[in-house]
Amino acid sequence: MMRWVLRLFSLLALAGFSAAVWYAGPLIRYADTRPLGPVWLRTTIIGVAVALLAIFYGIRFWQARKAQKAIETGIVRSGDRNDDSGVLEARMSEAIATLKQSSGRRNFLYEIPWYIIIGPPGAGKTTALVNSGLKFPLAGSGNAQPLAGVGGTRSCDWWFTEDAVLIDTAGRYTTQDSDAERDKASWLGFLGLLKKYRTGQPINGVILAISVADLIGFDDQQLDAHVT
Repeated sequence: MMRWVLRLFSLLALAGFSAAVWYAGPLIRYADTRPLGPVWLRTTIIGVAVALLAIFYGIRFWQARKAQKAIETGIVRSGDRNDDSGVLEARMSEAIATLKQSSGRRNFLYEIPWYIIIGPPGAGKTTALVNSGLKFPLAGSGNAQPLAGVGGTRSCDWWFTEDAVLIDTAGRYTTQDSDAERDKASWLGFLGLLKKYRTGQPINGVILAISVADLIGFDDQQLDAHVT
């Protein structure tokens, strides 16, 4: 939303500048001359302003497209390490095609917000997403489905909604109690992927999931340790 406001403001500013140069320019006097009197000079100034703005947004668009391609490639390759790499790649391609069609913008994947969901195993992260009431373009027969394996989240599941990308991370990334060294390396690798391919803003927010049983059963010290 903010990007569209900035673009609208830029166009309005350009229109105001062009109108000022064209209509008010001839009224400016310096000594006995009117520097902006010639039509060709005013046309050139306005043309340069338009060209500079076009170049600016052209560069921004190229950078966004480059970042999007890197993100798409990085996401697909992230599934090469599991047994469902073929399924992940197929679902990712379907997600990208669906979102491109629904969005109508080529650089949509980088523009929509990304949120990661963290929490221990059994905290209900996936259940909360399924019952969130959000609309998932890839949902078949009204059933929300992520782009990943079946059952518990093994690494991270990519949930594409109409307004955001939700990344449901494996509970072991948070607890790191099954294989601490491997889980830590996987978590750091996941964060590195986000930072590498979404440099401007790796994520837009974090959703922390804690089960009701833990909230009820933990004392204050355990809750503090759980959160930190």
